[in-house]
Parts: sequence; C-alpha cells; structure tokens
Amino acid sequence: SRLRSGRSGGRPRRKLATITEQRVLKAGIRVLHEKLAEPLGDSISVLPTKADGSQCIHQTSFYTRLLSDQVELKSLMETDVAAAQVDLRYLSSEQLLNIRSRTLDFLTESCRHGSHNNFLTSVEKYLFEKLVHRCVAPGTDLRERSALVHALGLKLALVLGAVATLKTGWGTVEGGDEDSVPPVPDWWLISLDDGWENRCVALFNTEDLRLELPTGLTPHLQSFTGGARVAAICDRSNGVGKDRALHWEIYALDPATDDVYDEIAKFNRRRPQAQSLDASTLAAVFAQRRASVDLPPRREPVDLAPCREVRGNLGQKKFIETPLDSKCNLDSTASGSDSGSSSPREDEGAANAPAK
Repeated sequence: SRLRSGRSGGRPRRKLATITEQRVLKAGIRVLHEKLAEPLGDSISVLPTKADGSQCIHQTSFYTRLLSDQVELKSLMETDVAAAQVDLRYLSSEQLLNIRSRTLDFLTESCRHGSHNNFLTSVEKYLFEKLVHRCVAPGTDLRERSALVHALGLKLALVLGAVATLKTGWGTVEGGDEDSVPPVPDWWLISLDDGWENRCVALFNTEDLRLELPTGLTPHLQSFTGGARVAAICDRSNGVGKDRALHWEIYALDPATDDVYDEIAKFNRRRPQAQSLDASTLAAVFAQRRASVDLPPRREPVDLAPCREVRGNLGQKKFIETPLDSKCNLDSTASGSDSGSSSPREDEGAANAPAK
C-alpha cells in the first residue's frame, strides 16, 4: 500500500503527490460519468430540441452514432468532426461526460488529428462550465465570466479524482499516523479565483455532488455542512500542461473548533509564488551565467551604413573601373573624340584579327 506515515510535523494531514494532474482528472471524469451519465442508459443519445420541438443540432447523425457508442471518435473523418464541433454547446453535461469518458486515452499530437484535438478541447470547455450549473444549489445567481466558472468546474473534477485516488491507497500521511488523521470528509472547501463577485470559497459535497457558493468573505460554513468536517487543500502543484504534477496536502478541519479561514490564509502563504524579475535583474542573471560558463564577450554591433552607401554608389555605375580600364578609357576618349574611332574592345579585336 502507498499509504504510509510521514515524518513531518504540524497538524496531521494527507498528502497526494508524485502523480500527474491529468491522471487525477481522468479519475474524476470517470466518477462523474458513473454518477451522472450511466444512470440515463440509452436515453443519453436523445438529442436536445428547441421549444417548438425542432432540432437545434445540425449534425444529428454524427451525435446519435457517437452517443449510442456505434462509432469511436478517432475513427471519424476530420471534416465531420470539425463540422460537428459547433453543436457541442447544445449538449447536456451528461452527454458531454459520455463523450469525454470514452476518449480519455485519446492523446495525439499528430497534425492529422488536429480537428479531433480541437473537438475534445471544446468538450472539456463546455463540460466543466455545465458541471457547475448542474451541481450548484437551485436559485444561485451565476453571472461570473465563463472562464471563472470553467476553472471551478475543473476543480470539482479534480476533487472527485483525488477522493477516488486516495481510496485506491495512493498518498501519504504527514504529521502523524493513520489513526491520528480523520477520514476524508464528504465536504470539500475550494478557494475561488479572483474575480468572483462577493464570493471567496465554494463548498462541494463529493457524495451527492452538491455545490454551495456562499456569499461574503467569511461565510458561516456550519449552516451549509450541518456541522460536519470540511477538507481544505494546501495546493503546491507545479508544472504546466500534461506534465503538471499534482501536490495536495489535505486537512480535515472542524468549522466548530478550527479557524478555517486562518488555515486557508496559511496555505496561501505557503504556496510557491512565481518571481518577477525586472530588466536590470535579468541582465545581471544572464551576465552571471555567461561568466560561469566562460563564454566569449559579446561582440559590439558593426555599423553597416558606410557599406550600404558604397554599395549604393557602385550600383549606379555600369561597371567597376580598374586602373587599366581607366587608362584605356582616357586614351580612347582623347583620340576618338574627334575622329570617331571605335571602342577599345573593337580596337583590340582588330589588332588580334589575322592579316589578309
């Protein structure tokens, strides 16, 4: 088992690390598909319609075959995939989950599958946005930008993936032993990105997929959780893209006895911040690196203006005169200006011609 006791001190916690974020995200999408899409059965292939009953999706045959598992996405032609991408916005969160869960292992950088990659990117975009609207409590006003809602939906899927990964035995226990760490709570406290109006945290229940978005900077958590513990995340993940490594330290906090918001502030202070360097600092760093590897000094730029001027002057002449050509021209000019004699090339030809 990968679950073992650590040596670091402090409050007992669970640590989920040495795993890629993509792997945890795939586990979360599988959980969502199991909870939301599978119960629908064959009805998941029923496409949405307008209020008057007409179809709002243009590529009906494409999505009927795809949602009913008659074809695989990778077997479809590029042109068909590109034409169907615009209809993704009309699909439900369950239908988007059905498509994404069956393409989790589809990963290619080939230019021949560019339309397939763009299609899956759009699937995730609409999926995570609609997931928030699917899980949020009725009556919650969501007027935030789609980028903020998408980021929250992505965190919901990661939380579900983290819970599923911890259940498989992946992770460590820090600051104590297994008996001293409380079980992973059903309620998870998620810090919201900057830009949410009068909201700073979200509460997500991983069992019934219920999402609460309390207002205020320090909302009363017990009124939403019923006095249950909440899982708070100290996120130290690093990297970008498919190589991003997930590093979460998960604390089980009791809102009745713990200062949850003070703990969150401590997490943010411990999070590694990217350093911003100005131009002078960057120049000093580059100079230090150059000196450490003993590179030759940088050559000063050469002024090419005189060369361009000479080249421009030469371009105005028909040929470049040498001292010998110059002498011939002068002689021919002096002797032939009044007599109308031939050019030096004609005289040279006449001199070399055989005698008759």
